[in-house]
Amino acid sequence: MADDARLLEELRFKSSLLDALNEASINGVLVVDAGGRILSVNKRFIEMWGLAPEALASGCDETALEAVLGKIVDAKGFLERVRHLYGHPDETSSDEILLRDGRVFWRWSAPVLGKDGRRYGRVWHFRDNTELVRAETMRAELKQKRELSALKDQFVGTVSHELRTPLAIVMTAVDSLRKGLAGPLGPRQQEVADVCHRNLQRLNKMINNLLDISRLESGAAKARLERVDLETLARDVEANFRMMGRGRDVALRVEIRGPLPAVRADPELIAQVFDILLDNAERYATRGIVLRLGAESGRAGGHEAAGVRAAVCDDGPGVPPDRVGLLFNKFTQVARAVGGGGYKGTGLGLAICKEILGLHGSTIGVETLPDGGACFSFSFPPGSRARRPSAPEDARG
Repeated sequence: MADDARLLEELRFKSSLLDALNEASINGVLVVDAGGRILSVNKRFIEMWGLAPEALASGCDETALEAVLGKIVDAKGFLERVRHLYGHPDETSSDEILLRDGRVFWRWSAPVLGKDGRRYGRVWHFRDNTELVRAETMRAELKQKRELSALKDQFVGTVSHELRTPLAIVMTAVDSLRKGLAGPLGPRQQEVADVCHRNLQRLNKMINNLLDISRLESGAAKARLERVDLETLARDVEANFRMMGRGRDVALRVEIRGPLPAVRADPELIAQVFDILLDNAERYATRGIVLRLGAESGRAGGHEAAGVRAAVCDDGPGVPPDRVGLLFNKFTQVARAVGGGGYKGTGLGLAICKEILGLHGSTIGVETLPDGGACFSFSFPPGSRARRPSAPEDARG
């Protein structure tokens, strides 16, 4: 009697343990015997399929099967697979089930075998894989978009590179006409030649921007680091700005706040950043632009050190708050009011600045000033180093 009691208690324990494991499972679990009678079903199974109590009250799996078929997109295919498994009791299989409400279930089924090899029935597991499938779909779409973007960038870079030679020939020819090397021009002819010259310069700038962003994003661009005096560089940029005929009466003022430490940078690339920011500011400024450089302190290598913060600010309308997040993306232009007939460019300038400053371990930001205007700023932090080592090839090709 004692042995019988012990065996009965052990059987109860194992039964309770099995029930607890089923209820703790993230899968919906259904167990049926060889005759199709339901032996066990957990709450997760009922919740996943949204079954009413009467669907299971009879204890017959056919009633439960009828209740779930209306929820499945390919109900006929699902029913055929179920019938096949019941007709082949030794088989184990799994598949994916698409529901009419958009959910995706993973289904696994196997025979229930005793230690002696006897078949006692079949177990069915169902897992809600909806979020996993969505994530995989999103990853696949993102990969496809990246591949398409890479192909597009490669195409744009190739076309831009092939256009440089014929464009240079046309620019040289038009410049010769403007200078009268092919004979004197009348006033109307001179005007046409000047219009051609301006539009060719604009096209050349676009092509150069496309080539620059292509090299920067591909990793082919390198920063040639050297010791740079940013005040001297800023004065050179200022002189170039004043020499360019821009057709607008916008003043540029350079402010140097305190002695500036030398920084390690690529002077040509940083000059390009300043040129882009000044060109951008000039299009939106009402009266003036400020290029400001100031020393800022921080810690590098465990001790206090000095860096430099640079800013280019205009007195235009500023940047709409809802556009700030897109401002440094490729081919993006902010709808700020533009003087004259409007500006039409590639929308690559600020993206190029972002990439160049990334080479120097820096980032660029923008804020709209309280009194109006936009201020673009970046820093050379104390002990700053470039992201990539010096190399013969640079972003200018």
